[in-house]
Amino acid sequence: MGEPLNLSQITLISFMKRDILQQICDILDTDNTWETIAAYMPGIHLKDVEACKKFASFSQSPSKLLLRVWCAKGYTTNHLYQLFAKTKLIRLMRIIKPEVNEKFYYLEDKVLNLSKKSTKPKVNPPGSQSASRCKKTESKESSPAPTQST
Repeated sequence: MGEPLNLSQITLISFMKRDILQQICDILDTDNTWETIAAYMPGIHLKDVEACKKFASFSQSPSKLLLRVWCAKGYTTNHLYQLFAKTKLIRLMRIIKPEVNEKFYYLEDKVLNLSKKSTKPKVNPPGSQSASRCKKTESKESSPAPTQST
């Protein structure tokens, strides 16, 4: 049945330290970065994004509302850290790190190593066996759904 649930390793987004949450929201609100990550957040729909935009029109933080909505759907700081890794937002990963289970820390190194690699993509000649195999196996990656094991 998997490993036992350890509540000390799970922090709901709404229970993060206030200053950490504020730093994250300040960054996400800049240039509407929150809209970019919303597209990668499972469970977030267009109506949620529209509500956040309305919230912003009242001089409120749209990212704070977005994170509240996502938290209400069962997502934790561990999920948020994984989302920041997926969207390569290293600065945000470092800010939230104290609120995240240590088993996810490897993601920062993984993202940093990916960005250090050559920006020149490997391209196989059209019709090559590996190019056609890649097309068959391509699939859209999604953030993990909330589970008790994360």
